[in-house]
Amino acid sequence: MHAAIALAALLAAAPSAQKGGPTSAAELSRLTLPESNWDQVVAMGKDQARQGMAQALDASLKQSGATLPAGLGERLNAEMDRFMVDFMPGYQEMVDFQAGLLQKHFSEAELKQLLVLYRSPLGKKLIQVQPQIAADVMAWTQDRMQKRFPAMMEGMTATVRSFFEEQQAKAKAKGEGEAEAPAAAAAKPDATPDAK
Repeated sequence: MHAAIALAALLAAAPSAQKGGPTSAAELSRLTLPESNWDQVVAMGKDQARQGMAQALDASLKQSGATLPAGLGERLNAEMDRFMVDFMPGYQEMVDFQAGLLQKHFSEAELKQLLVLYRSPLGKKLIQVQPQIAADVMAWTQDRMQKRFPAMMEGMTATVRSFFEEQQAKAKAKGEGEAEAPAAAAAKPDATPDAK
């Protein structure tokens, strides 16, 4: 889901491809992002969003002691799919976005060199395996995070507990200090005689 959010943010900030005939950037963008690869990216984004929603819902249900009512999971997945259709850019929008970025970072001569590379057998293979590489990196990252998450939560819980204990100790010390001041003042004899 984070990748999808980052992608949407980049779409808003990127220059668009030039209008008119296909440019080297537009051709390279389409060549390096075949529609089948984009479909895989969208599917991975949906899966991540579903997993994130399921984990958050599971944690909430465990905390409240409730159970997931029958049929709610399916409805939530359908709602998430509808959201992702609106949230994720379409293929042509993504190609145009990427073309704008390519124009921003590469000269026309460099774009033509890249076209030669990506038209070669090695370049075609790279394009073909990129979705699997991305999926493997995502799976590795998620596995790593899941393994380390409990320790992180323990550390954060300890930090929060320590913070509140310190605040309580400060409040208690301040309250005792304020209580001692009036008692000390009452114990002092008045230096000025009463005028009667």
